[in-house]
Amino acid sequence: MLACSGAASSIISAVYDLPSRRYWNDPLVTKINDVNMAIGHAAYPGNYLVEFFPWMKYLPSPIASWKLRLERQSVEFFSFFNGLFHGVEMEIVNFVSPSVNEDLFLGILG
Repeated sequence: MLACSGAASSIISAVYDLPSRRYWNDPLVTKINDVNMAIGHAAYPGNYLVEFFPWMKYLPSPIASWKLRLERQSVEFFSFFNGLFHGVEMEIVNFVSPSVNEDLFLGILG
């Protein structure tokens, strides 16, 4: 197996407090690299006609395949990063007060 890219492993380790990844085909590394590629492609000038014809942003998604694809990709990336954030959030809550979860559930149920 090939070694993992340093940038993706560093992002995973520093931002989400997960162990460093060693291999390039690790699912987290692959997803981070997919996000980087999508952002790079979207940011490159001239990749989408909507930059030249702003009225295209008002087209319905089923007609504009690029818009539909990017909306789906946006939902996928949001759920991925939201899951990572939720993991960090729960670690912080459990570190600060392990009984906070119990207090919240008792407050809701009680």
